Amino acid sequence: MTGVEIVSPAAAPLSVLPILGKAVGHCLARRAGHRPATDKNGTRPPVSTGKPTLLLLIVAYGAATLLHFAHNAVYLYEYPNMPASLTATRVCAAWAGVTTVGVLGYWFYERGSRLSGLVTIGTYAGLGLAGLYHYVAAPFAAHTAMMNLSILAESVTATALLIHVVRSMLVGREPRARAPGPGVHRPSVGSTRDER
Repeated sequence: MTGVEIVSPAAAPLSVLPILGKAVGHCLARRAGHRPATDKNGTRPPVSTGKPTLLLLIVAYGAATLLHFAHNAVYLYEYPNMPASLTATRVCAAWAGVTTVGVLGYWFYERGSRLSGLVTIGTYAGLGLAGLYHYVAAPFAAHTAMMNLSILAESVTATALLIHVVRSMLVGREPRARAPGPGVHRPSVGSTRDER
């Protein structure tokens, strides 16, 4: 094809791999530390909240997204019915935007803002389902095996991450304290049962 600017679209997405590697290594190193059987009060520390699973799913989805966007950028003009205005540079910019959402979500999560982190990571996962638009633009059979593999890998890992995030949000909720029913006597501060 003439007039098509050939850039190395995979170069930008691949630059994030060292960052992902450091994040995984950091998390695994923290998990490898000694965990006491009991704390100073003699109680067991809480069971893991699923951080290693969350990070593993984020990395798996990030790799699938990298595969899909890189393949899409390199073979952009072979994907059926793609908008004429779409370029390899725009595909890479879209990947960078999507990935930024995921990185921010995990940063929020690690910094202690669990709910904000999970909502942002859920948004990141939801963006991965947008790849299914390829099947709105053209049927499954119109795509090559590699196109289908990259689209489906992204969608499946996005779905797995989204399910984990929703489950983490539901499990992480603390039960509300129930108000006493009618006729239940609540003693005032300092009173005893015999004062009634």
